Amino acid sequence: VTVINLADESSYTDGNAENPERVNTPNDLIYCIYTSGTTGQPKGVMNRHTGLINRIMWMHDRYPLSETGKILQKTTYTFDVSVWEIIWWSLVGASVVMLVPGGEKDPEIISRTIIDNEITTLHFVPSMLNMFLAYLEDNQNIADEMVSIEHIFASGEALPKETVHKMYEILSKHKNLLLSNFYGPTE
Repeated sequence: VTVINLADESSYTDGNAENPERVNTPNDLIYCIYTSGTTGQPKGVMNRHTGLINRIMWMHDRYPLSETGKILQKTTYTFDVSVWEIIWWSLVGASVVMLVPGGEKDPEIISRTIIDNEITTLHFVPSMLNMFLAYLEDNQNIADEMVSIEHIFASGEALPKETVHKMYEILSKHKNLLLSNFYGPTE
């Protein structure tokens, strides 16, 4: 294991300061993710740089993220949604806030992170969105503090109409809040 001692500048500043040679092309693979998709049979889906950038730029054109936008990165890296959470902000000059490990299952931690960091953009699987809304329904004072949220994306499962109505009811003080229902970006 290589250890980098941040107190000793020479341990990480020695070396070639030139930009590395460009060896990748837009058609090279950027990642492979496993999905069962619509078949129910797991399969590896290889994704190219061009596909990823196309997907993120489509999302940005359709749902612009401003430079003051803050994405909550709460999705495990094994789920394809994590890709836009991790990368989108960096392409448009916005910010990302990393949720504490394990916090994705705790509506109280998610709520506090949204409020404390003025999160504008986040994602939920509909079943987790229901749990989050149930927590907010019991804690309306916390819901009322979430004034920074501009956009919630949902994907990975069917989004019931009742959940949509409940979200807008509980977060009714958010006049500009938009909920967008997607499916997986890998598909």
